[in-house]
Amino acid sequence: MLRTLYTVIIFGGYGIWSIPKYLYCKFFIKDPMKQNAYTKKVVVRWSQLIFMAMKSTVHVEGLENIPEDNVFLVGNHQSMIDIPALFAALKIPLGFVAKTELKKVPLIAQWIDMTGSVYINRNDMRQSMKAIITATENLKKGYSMAIFPEGTRSRDGKVGEFKKGSFKPAFKTNTVILPVALDGTNVLLEDLKKLKIKPHNIKIKVFKPIYLDQLTDEEKKNVHNMVQGQIKEFVEN
Repeated sequence: MLRTLYTVIIFGGYGIWSIPKYLYCKFFIKDPMKQNAYTKKVVVRWSQLIFMAMKSTVHVEGLENIPEDNVFLVGNHQSMIDIPALFAALKIPLGFVAKTELKKVPLIAQWIDMTGSVYINRNDMRQSMKAIITATENLKKGYSMAIFPEGTRSRDGKVGEFKKGSFKPAFKTNTVILPVALDGTNVLLEDLKKLKIKPHNIKIKVFKPIYLDQLTDEEKKNVHNMVQGQIKEFVEN
């Protein structure tokens, strides 16, 4: 209970402290790339503080596999804490194809908007298509985007099916696909609403980037299964 209370205080305190920074970034930084870089610094620090408050660490391997150009990051989804975990570990500007529920989280929603993220409602096909189109446009502009192709969180930590359609933005823009596995976030915090925190060490692995123009037609058809297999092997073995 004390751990949860401490985390809430750190989360809320930093969030309130970041409000002037948010206003400065939104209204005074006009260049989109500079705005994105400024947002990254604030969000990364916020994410690091959250894990410190939770008395948990994020161990990451494969940072050398992150290309210098923008990427389409694809990862498994275990918990609401996955997004902060990726920010804390990778320290790169990322926009997410995120579920609409995040719009309801105060302070976080505003900063997520600033990262170039888009919200997707998987129960609304038309809105989902618009979100994918917007993510594609963001990739064309040079932003890195991230998506969880399972479409929902894994309650038991096991890796579910990766939806082939989730990879469309990468194919439409020929953007490098960066597979990333997350392991243990479901133990730390499975449900944000319950706020039951169990200190736990998180493991993240960044796999080698996939360059679509180097794949055969058959490999392109099955790239979603290939990425899912890589991540599944790491998480479940």
